[in-house]
Amino acid sequence: MKRTKRFMIPVLLLAGVTGAVTVFAEKDPGPQAIHVREVAPPTGKVGDILKAYGDSLNAERVLEVYLTNGFMDYRVEIMDQTEHWFTFRIPAAVPEGKFRIAVVGSDSPAVLEQPAFVRVVEAKGPPTGE
Repeated sequence: MKRTKRFMIPVLLLAGVTGAVTVFAEKDPGPQAIHVREVAPPTGKVGDILKAYGDSLNAERVLEVYLTNGFMDYRVEIMDQTEHWFTFRIPAAVPEGKFRIAVVGSDSPAVLEQPAFVRVVEAKGPPTGE
């Protein structure tokens, strides 16, 4: 009888922990993080309108969008916006070079760099060296 009790107590404890983990996993995780995966086309000229694809990109979540080269941030004009994409115009002040998309979200005041890149060609400003 003692042996059965020693075996059953750890089994019951483990079952209780597993049940708690299952209940925790079923809760709503909340809003998904802002994520820009890619820009199409990946290359553009000043004034061109490009389309960025990702998740949680609606107007309530994404407040501002920038092109950044690590030294300078250039704010872009958002033309149209949905949950999974937005279109933007490359501003006149952007020099030639490779830029990462960066966003300011409603849940964070910081500029969040994204994994998507844009190459600006035939710009009016000096090249960035990239």
